[in-house]
Amino acid sequence: KNLRKLCELLDKVDPKADGADRSYIDVFDESEKLLYEEIDYLNEARNADRFRMDFATKPDFRVQIPEVFYEYSSPRVLTMEFVDSFKLTDIERVE
Repeated sequence: KNLRKLCELLDKVDPKADGADRSYIDVFDESEKLLYEEIDYLNEARNADRFRMDFATKPDFRVQIPEVFYEYSSPRVLTMEFVDSFKLTDIERVE
């Protein structure tokens, strides 16, 4: 609520002297919508599946995308396959 009020105030007092056509309320509304999509783990699971399918046909792609276990997942819990890995900062293993 407070951020929305701040955006309303900014829309009123911003002189837009730089000629920009901006609405702080529009930015707030879009950000609020995207934030709730990002914290829905079932949405993230579908994104992981789509990413895996997009790269399944690329034989040179060397990144493993973990399988999602939907039966153990929910909008607030994402359960995925364990993938043994290493940090990309471990240059010797990367090369």
